Amino acid sequence: MGRIRWLLVVFFAAAVCVSARTVLAQSKEIEKLIAQYVEASDTDRPAILAKLKARDKISKSDVTKWANFTGKLLLAKGTHEGKDVSTLHDKEHPVKYKLIGNRKGKKMSLLVVLHGGGGTPVNEDAWQNMIAMTEALRPKYDLIAIPRIWSGMEASWGTNAGIGYIPVMIDEIKRTYSIDTNRIYLYGSSMGGYGVSCLGAACADRFAAMAALCSVSDYDGACENLMNTPVTTHMGARDTDIDRIGKARRFKERMEELQKRWPDSYKMLYKEYPDGGHSLPQEATVEMLEWMTRFTRVPLPRTVVWKGFLNAERKPVDTTHFFWLAVESPKAEMRLEAAIKDKGVIEVKTEEVGRFTIFLNDKLVDLNKPLTVTVNGKTAFQGKPALSLSAVVESVVAKEDPEMMFTARIDLGE
Repeated sequence: MGRIRWLLVVFFAAAVCVSARTVLAQSKEIEKLIAQYVEASDTDRPAILAKLKARDKISKSDVTKWANFTGKLLLAKGTHEGKDVSTLHDKEHPVKYKLIGNRKGKKMSLLVVLHGGGGTPVNEDAWQNMIAMTEALRPKYDLIAIPRIWSGMEASWGTNAGIGYIPVMIDEIKRTYSIDTNRIYLYGSSMGGYGVSCLGAACADRFAAMAALCSVSDYDGACENLMNTPVTTHMGARDTDIDRIGKARRFKERMEELQKRWPDSYKMLYKEYPDGGHSLPQEATVEMLEWMTRFTRVPLPRTVVWKGFLNAERKPVDTTHFFWLAVESPKAEMRLEAAIKDKGVIEVKTEEVGRFTIFLNDKLVDLNKPLTVTVNGKTAFQGKPALSLSAVVESVVAKEDPEMMFTARIDLGE
């Protein structure tokens, strides 16, 4: 019997060693895939994500482990250089930006300011003028970032490049300094105001509030995306060039229609100056900047409306993640309305969406209880969403925001 017990002990020890080696090998493979995902282009990421999904089952302790591992890899993508004027770590769009404020605080607010302009020489002057104006006003924000539009774009913040690299700049600042991600704000004037409308509609989930001075597009109907993000607009009644005032008034009317449907949403301050043209008194900017500070972002709203639209180049905006939703192939015609109801029900309505994902965490739903998801009135999912490696990695990379890290996913659509 003694020899048998000894053999059993040896066998068990050998099995433990084999198991430990297997776990270590699997862990190394996951580390390799996450590193590839972080470094990959948007085009290549879906294939890598599919491999992560094959290893999706994780424990609660794994959630923290892999979130931290992914975060450390993201630091390698670049941090702020520490200079007043720095260059964004973006190979395709090495944008210059001015950073104003004391960088040693904790949980600081961040204001992003978009200048006006047109052609490249005008942009340089407009950028410098915006820096001078902001420094003179000293608005009540801890840090202020003023990017100069990338010279290759020349005329508009509203291209997919412009919409894309501002979040990259924000992420770079977040990696470097202690930023309160629920107190990030967006302001722009003239062409910068148009940038607010495009960037704001595409990335409203990143901002606590937004402000556009002397320039508002009609958002091509995508003002629906502002359900959870307050916006203020100040316009001169005589600002008639390219129908600026007309677009602003149509935007106001559309927002008021949406407020009637959702009374607690679509917060807006609209102000018109009867004698104003394409410039307004400095008091207008002061009022807008102070108004925004009343708000903090709600990162996990119970209802989300997401509408696709065309950018300044008349191309579909290619943003793929919005609050707790993601769409594989965004279209200008798409619309997604999702609401978390009581008793473990999520109701979704879609138009021209294709494949999409609902991301979840314990703050949105009780992951220990069954969940029902309906899409356009039909049951699309029933069960308990499992903890997911790919959900953690994808959400951390998409937003670099602890407030918007998700631990489970439900993939739907065709």
